[in-house]
Amino acid sequence: MASLTPNRLIAINLHPSLLLIQMHKAGRKTGFCQLMKNQPVMADDGLWSYTDKKQGHFWFKMTLGLLQQNLKTVCPFGQAGDALYINEACAVVRNETGESTLVYKVDNPDDQDIDWRNPAHMKKIHARLWVEIVNVRAQPVQQLTAEECIAQGIEPKQIDAFKGYRDYSYPDKIQLSPQASFASLWKSEHGEESYQKNEWVWSIEYRQIAKPE
Repeated sequence: MASLTPNRLIAINLHPSLLLIQMHKAGRKTGFCQLMKNQPVMADDGLWSYTDKKQGHFWFKMTLGLLQQNLKTVCPFGQAGDALYINEACAVVRNETGESTLVYKVDNPDDQDIDWRNPAHMKKIHARLWVEIVNVRAQPVQQLTAEECIAQGIEPKQIDAFKGYRDYSYPDKIQLSPQASFASLWKSEHGEESYQKNEWVWSIEYRQIAKPE
């Protein structure tokens, strides 16, 4: 296994969203998508261009909807083998005896009396959720496969005799395909326009690991 030293601070709930942390803790989530800050632009000759502030300009063609391999090297979230930890909203609370305890919002989502710290301010020493990147892709959000959508943590759901996946916009409905379920999740997090524009995302596949020593 590659080194488990995280190379950067990262939060799966960059939006932030407790829902995505709950998916992770439930064991359904083995991947996440994040909008690319600089969106690739297609030129008249069918080539795409992408500009990275640190590593310069890239030209590429799409093959089966995926970027050329060399563009993966500029993914800001790391490369395969990198270990990352997930930021969570947390707080230090005192019990009746005056002892301090660190608690996490995902475990106490309805507690309104706690002054929760912004996930971005969580210290690495308090991280309890660690992952190792398995693969990095970049692609338009609408081109995720069924398997990739399931890896995003969407929840299977059944209503009467109909089996499918949760609709994250309408709780009383289900979606019959993983892609439709993920589309509803993406729209609930990023808005309808982002999905309809088919914006490009970094698609990160990961596996959960124990906290490195």
